[in-house]
Amino acid sequence: MWNLTKDQRVNLKKIFQYNPQTVRGYLLREEFHPFWEYRSAGWARRFLKHWTTRVQSSRLEPMKKVARTLRRHDAMMS
Repeated sequence: MWNLTKDQRVNLKKIFQYNPQTVRGYLLREEFHPFWEYRSAGWARRFLKHWTTRVQSSRLEPMKKVARTLRRHDAMMS
């Protein structure tokens, strides 16, 4: 929620009340934001491993698909 206007935050809170899966997906997406700040490939890889592990237990299939894709790409780059 770091980059939302006040009205957007209000609307997001309304959505959260009706769809808990949206909440989980949004929070996981927000948790990924720091990934782009890493300057060290090792630390970025560590963050990615932790984040994808959390996503795999989220029961959100679209997010899990993203996590699997990221892991495949990471494995190819290693």
